[in-house]
Amino acid sequence: MQAISDISSMITEKTEISTSELLLFWVATLISMNSLIISSRFQFC
Repeated sequence: MQAISDISSMITEKTEISTSELLLFWVATLISMNSLIISSRFQFC
C-alpha cells in the first residue's frame, strides 16, 4: 500500500489534479484491486 501512496503523491506533484479526480482515481484503483482479489479467489477454488 505504501508504494501506491508514493506513486499517487508523485502524480499529484507532477500534475495538479483536483480532489474529485483524485477520489475517482482511488475508487477505480480500489475496484480493480477488489476484482483482482475476487477473480484470484475463484481461480483457486
